[in-house]
Amino acid sequence: MGSTPTQVDTSSEEAKKTKHEESADFWSCPICMEMVYKPCVNSCGHVFCFWCMHRAMNTYEKSKCPCCRSEYSYFPWICEKLHEYLGLQFPKEYESRELVITEEEKDMDVMAPEVGAAGSSNGDIIAECFTCADPTCNAVLFRPTILNCGHMVCLDSCSIDSNGDPRKLCPACSAPIVGMPSLCHKVHDFLHAVVPEGQSQRAIAVKLIVDARRAAASAAGSSTSGQPGEEAVAESDVKSLDEDYLQRLNEMKKNFVHHGVGCDVCGMLPIVGQRFRCKTCSVFEKMGYDMCGSCMSSNPETCRGRFNQHHSPDHAMVEVETRPSLIHIFQAMNPGVPLSHLQDLLRMQYGPHDDDEDGNEVGEDFPDHFDVDVEVEVMEDIISADDGDDSGGEDRTVASSPGRPPVSPAVGGIRAQQPDLNTAHTHVPMFHRVPAWQPDSDAALEQTLDNDSTDAPRSDDDL
Repeated sequence: MGSTPTQVDTSSEEAKKTKHEESADFWSCPICMEMVYKPCVNSCGHVFCFWCMHRAMNTYEKSKCPCCRSEYSYFPWICEKLHEYLGLQFPKEYESRELVITEEEKDMDVMAPEVGAAGSSNGDIIAECFTCADPTCNAVLFRPTILNCGHMVCLDSCSIDSNGDPRKLCPACSAPIVGMPSLCHKVHDFLHAVVPEGQSQRAIAVKLIVDARRAAASAAGSSTSGQPGEEAVAESDVKSLDEDYLQRLNEMKKNFVHHGVGCDVCGMLPIVGQRFRCKTCSVFEKMGYDMCGSCMSSNPETCRGRFNQHHSPDHAMVEVETRPSLIHIFQAMNPGVPLSHLQDLLRMQYGPHDDDEDGNEVGEDFPDHFDVDVEVEVMEDIISADDGDDSGGEDRTVASSPGRPPVSPAVGGIRAQQPDLNTAHTHVPMFHRVPAWQPDSDAALEQTLDNDSTDAPRSDDDL
């Protein structure tokens, strides 16, 4: 009779394992509702398929998690250990998903990174697939976090250094840790259901490690808080939205956003600042190969393509020139307006257009890039003239680069022009700079101004 409670407990544990181990629904992607394939985990800890996450990211600005709406800017690498576990635990389902995704990739003519096959298990799948990647830990994960590089580590003890500060590099591969690591609730709940006793033991061990580090930090007396005059107000907190246009344009050049282009090393999407592109891969690879300025300066020989590109260290990397498009100008001039609102305004302003030379419907669906390039030097001259530079009525036509039409600021303000989307380098002003009425020509405007300046009384017929 004494064995009855033990049998009940065993069946209860087996029921928990059945629920989480043998049910593929537990590992369904929140976007496609199918089993996650080549799982990626964003900075807030939610798990998605590789392609589902890529399609859900915003190529213009920071992305928002489809589950919790938290902002993130980096496309993470595939979590290879979770990929291995799903292949071992659900071989038929995972193989079926692989066939479907492979067909989709053939249609798109792009591929996700190749990762190791599941292989075979020695018996303890949990120990094989859910061990902390930190070599100094090497125990089953407790409160796991999945870093941008795809490695799983213990959040409380292994994502911070011995001083209690957040680590800057992955303890397994030394890749930069971007963003603030968060608990991966999916893996956390799974481990608590499958190995509850092991998680209880790990909780005690991790608590001892954390307490020891806190005691050491307290004994070191490294606190610097409370010192007057040491705290500085961030420059961005005191900048006014009414800063002059020239400063905004200079900031746009410094923090230029390369819409639709991500870094193949760290996953930043879109790339902000310097962008370097491989000359060889841009010819032979559909996705090309790009690096941000930070990755190029720290490790230019990295060859880890996020879309299975065949990049090698002997390929030449060249810096891409920053060429502001129409959406860049609108965003720089209207920093307080959400980008999605600016895109809607652009659609309303210019309306639908005919198909371009490639047969694409330009107006119905706002493209990633307009074929409208505005040089910052031209904008600087226009802005300085519009800010009160009295040239005595002389012609202020701005000379453009060879092969480009000159840009002439209109008298009394910048003239709004209907852009020809098939012609590059057309100047289009900002929305809040557009006058309510536009004359047909400069001569018509000058004639109107002359008429308004006369003191002769108007007749009833004139009115």
